[in-house]
Amino acid sequence: MTDEQRMQILDKHVSALSEIYDAVQVVGTFLSSDGKSRSQKRGSGNWYARRGLCQEFIEQSQAEDIAIQIADKLEPPEDWKG
Repeated sequence: MTDEQRMQILDKHVSALSEIYDAVQVVGTFLSSDGKSRSQKRGSGNWYARRGLCQEFIEQSQAEDIAIQIADKLEPPEDWKG
């Protein structure tokens, strides 16, 4: 698939999503023919809202990963019925 074909697909779906959402940001990665990882992205709507969405996505994922790591180290209370 060419870069232009990928961008046409992104444009089509971002356009459809922007009809029902105020802000949309779509990011995709793929391996190029030279074996390198590349990305393409498209967005619609308020740039600051899109940036905030991406930042929240990253921060929430990091927080969940940290919570899981902490939970794995904690001993359950003696009266825990799990």
